Amino acid sequence: MIGKTGILLLEIRRKWGQDMKKIIILLCVIFMLLLSVSGCNVGEESAEIEEGYLQHETIVYEQVIEQAEVEPVDFSILYERIKQTVLELNKNSNLYIDLLTLADDTESIPFYSSPDIEAIRRGFYDPPIPNEFYITADDDTRISGGAVLPFPWASDDLCLIQIFWRTKGEHHVFGIDVGDSLERAEETLHELGYVRDDSMPQSDWNIERFGRRITYTKEHVNISFFVNESSLEIILISIAVRDPFIPTVSTHEMY
Repeated sequence: MIGKTGILLLEIRRKWGQDMKKIIILLCVIFMLLLSVSGCNVGEESAEIEEGYLQHETIVYEQVIEQAEVEPVDFSILYERIKQTVLELNKNSNLYIDLLTLADDTESIPFYSSPDIEAIRRGFYDPPIPNEFYITADDDTRISGGAVLPFPWASDDLCLIQIFWRTKGEHHVFGIDVGDSLERAEETLHELGYVRDDSMPQSDWNIERFGRRITYTKEHVNISFFVNESSLEIILISIAVRDPFIPTVSTHEMY
């Protein structure tokens, strides 16, 4: 009788030991889960790594800013590049008036004889200044139009900075005219180093009035084609010189 009781106690002890192992394992798993959720070790370590990374990025950013302050932009070189690009365009195009022509040097720009440059700068944003003009034929039919602004922006030189037309056969830019296909125009401009620029938004109103605008740029000189969306035929051409140092973007939408 005693022998059977001892065997029974041993069996209970064995099973209890197995159950205890299971319980201990389960408790360990629960403890590890709670530890990961609380982020006591792993979270703190990740936070330290992230903090170190941010400190490194801050140092790099400050070094870039210091370098930029030490090496300022050379305005004269930038403006010279723009003027050379304009010169190439004027020599290989027929715009009626060359881009960046001084307003005082041509009678084709019916503007003021003594413009208030500071008033033009202030009025560039809102409301729009009366700086646009039109070129007409003998019968007063509008052939093309343009706009003037100070160029460089900080100077007192009032220059032709934009020309646009929708009449076929009067003007061309690098041989491209109204009525040509966008595909041909794109091939020509790519060969000349112009790249497509889709950064300027176009409102639905502007699209309905003038057509979809596709712009190509080189050294701040923009050539824009307004096309019929169904055939991609060019219906209007606008060429503009953008001064890179105008403080803000105009609030009114131009060609």
